[in-house]
Amino acid sequence: MLHQSNNIKIETLTIGTPECALYIELTKKKKIKIGSGEASVLAFAKCCHGMTASNNLKDITYYLKKYNLINRTTADILYEMMKNGIISEMQGNQIWENMIQKKQMLPEKTFSDYILSSN
Repeated sequence: MLHQSNNIKIETLTIGTPECALYIELTKKKKIKIGSGEASVLAFAKCCHGMTASNNLKDITYYLKKYNLINRTTADILYEMMKNGIISEMQGNQIWENMIQKKQMLPEKTFSDYILSSN
């Protein structure tokens, strides 16, 4: 989990905590199934006032709305990195192409196309 100090900390679900209770609730629901990874991220984001980072919008959109959570996709993150000078558009396109080759679903054919559609 990324904290306000921009440090990353590995968190563990602990029995008896609010995030563990929510995780159990999310993984036992029959109506809207989500995986254990999505459930743990949603539980921590909800209980710790954080955000999620996922491209799996089909599975999590209902919960993002229900818990009023912010989500960042890979496209959002790459775009923000480019705007902040961390990567170039060319590097973003290479990362994008690598993800497409690995059968990842992205909103546009290229990162450059995504940039154009975002403006």
